[in-house]
Amino acid sequence: MQLRNMSALFLLALSAGACATSAAKTSQWNAAQISEIRKRAAFALSCDAEDVEITAVHRDAHGRVRTLRAVGCDHKATYVIADGNSKSSPQWMLDAPRLSVSALNQ
Repeated sequence: MQLRNMSALFLLALSAGACATSAAKTSQWNAAQISEIRKRAAFALSCDAEDVEITAVHRDAHGRVRTLRAVGCDHKATYVIADGNSKSSPQWMLDAPRLSVSALNQ
């Protein structure tokens, strides 16, 4: 009986570790995507990268960022993942209809 309980605890600990590893990978993935969009947004908004604030607008079921909002220098832009294939590197696309080059009004 004790062996069964120890096995169950081991499996529980193992699965918790897998979740933590998955969360860490997702966090690293999100950080890399935000860094990439910060560079792109700085160019699109005619703003220094350190003056651009990036906010996650939408995440998928795995916690990965799918839509980002960039705000800086009285401009704003929205970036979305163009390709839904999670196996390849993401292709971010500027959502041009949501690009604002006038003063922020939100």
